[in-house]
Amino acid sequence: MAKSFYTAPDDGCAQAWLEWLTRYAAQVRSEARGAERVGEMRAANPKYILRNWMAAQARYAPPPLFILKGLGNCAFPDRLSRLMINRITK
Repeated sequence: MAKSFYTAPDDGCAQAWLEWLTRYAAQVRSEARGAERVGEMRAANPKYILRNWMAAQARYAPPPLFILKGLGNCAFPDRLSRLMINRITK
């Protein structure tokens, strides 16, 4: 468990985490909904998350007018837009 922390936890903290993990593992085992649980998690969590560097790259891409005149390429903003619209789909 020590590898999960930036600094080694004290004994009380480590014990509390171990107890919580034990209870959580028991709960997951008792539910025994494997595939159903995975499906619920995939439906609730996005497959792709917009990162700041992606938004900045799309923001500073050439505007559409330049594209029409052959002065730039807007493939990345277009792909990023489509990806973010459908980010929860499988």
